[in-house]
Amino acid sequence: MKNCILNGLLLTALCAGLSGCVQTPPHDLWIAKAPLAIQEFTEIYLPLFFEESHKQNLNTDEWAMVKPNELGEIMIVMYHRLAEKESGYDRSISHFRADLERLYNEGYRPITMESYIKGEINLPAGLSPVILTFDDGHISNFKYEEDQTTISKDSAVGIFLDFQKTHPDFEPHAVFYLTGPTPFGQRKTVEKKLKALVDLGFEIGNHTTSHKALSKLDAKGISTEIGSMNNLLEQWSGKSVSLLSIPYGVRPLEQDAILALVNSQIEGYQYHMASIVNVGWKPALSPFHMDFNPL
Repeated sequence: MKNCILNGLLLTALCAGLSGCVQTPPHDLWIAKAPLAIQEFTEIYLPLFFEESHKQNLNTDEWAMVKPNELGEIMIVMYHRLAEKESGYDRSISHFRADLERLYNEGYRPITMESYIKGEINLPAGLSPVILTFDDGHISNFKYEEDQTTISKDSAVGIFLDFQKTHPDFEPHAVFYLTGPTPFGQRKTVEKKLKALVDLGFEIGNHTTSHKALSKLDAKGISTEIGSMNNLLEQWSGKSVSLLSIPYGVRPLEQDAILALVNSQIEGYQYHMASIVNVGWKPALSPFHMDFNPL
């Protein structure tokens, strides 16, 4: 899944996915029965979907005939920290709230990374999938108040849950790619947070133990960085972890090191990655595309 992440810090990233896997309504003599060329889809048929009068004219039988554009690209948005002000890799709290509102209004609904790589994208007709990710595990992503029970309303998880209260069809799906030794910055609640994420419907991913550039490590070093973090994540969450985000987005070149990204090359660290992502600038390929590769 190379070059599949969009930087959530850029407003343009939220516009880039309009050529995505939108499920399009029938119009006059045309009914979507096969995947469309992206240009044809976005320039001719997508505007029909966003035309409110057209949506109101569709009856239940017409919506039942809708077929998805199965070769449409899928937007993956990358966030890091949330902060009061926008800077560097920080997304402001107010802008993150606005991001969710805009995604919702433009017909996007979050899906899990697991459902994406399996090609199990089950959204109602007229909606588009989007995958939200958070790298590093900063405390601004998931924070408990002083009582260590109440989720901060200004953390990413808190904002997500509040948004869902008024938008119940916007499921709390996002991948939190975590690095050690204290994901989310509150040592006493690490295990509690990871189990809570799983229960809420979020996914947990590996971002290595110390965020080293894997391109500079050999197979043993890579296996240690990934494997030691995977052991902790699985111990804390009680779930198998098979999603990896590469620090700095730079992959190694040696064959044995490349293999170590997917499977451990040393004893003591057992893992098998189903999806590997790195920094990119364009939407991801459909899981039904002939060139799709989740690794």
